Amino acid sequence: NIPFRYFYTKRTNTICSHIHAMLPGDPELEGFLIFRNYMNNHHEAREKYSALKMKIKNLLNASGDEQLLNKYTLAKNEFITSILKEAGFKGYCMRLVCHNAEHDYEQSVYKSARPDDIRVIFYKVADIIGYANANQNDRINFFQVSENEEYFNTRFKSYLETLKC
Repeated sequence: NIPFRYFYTKRTNTICSHIHAMLPGDPELEGFLIFRNYMNNHHEAREKYSALKMKIKNLLNASGDEQLLNKYTLAKNEFITSILKEAGFKGYCMRLVCHNAEHDYEQSVYKSARPDDIRVIFYKVADIIGYANANQNDRINFFQVSENEEYFNTRFKSYLETLKC
């Protein structure tokens, strides 16, 4: 649910590696780097994160759920945002609408999204602070960006324009 992130996986019989790649200047990059640095410097948090990922993976594998990757990613969200808060991250990020809290927020501000629309939620760390909707024919519509509107217009609008193509 993270736009503009390139995700690569390499699997062997014994190892599975995931690489997240972003372009320079991507608004998401700061949060990723802060999380990575925190985990590199805090052994206990790294161990908790590893145990959480294994627990989620085992539960989802046992269920045979086809939406395994999405549910796995969302199940880690609370832990990741708690680490970002603890590490002092105060930045903004943009996510494609995908879980219940985001759908609920979207419905509270914009009730006529079409299935082919690009629907985006804006966060400040873990708090939803805004919503945008874009499609192939209309301009981008921002709804209830509760703070720093100029930042969103200058930083995120060009990224949303790219998503419309």
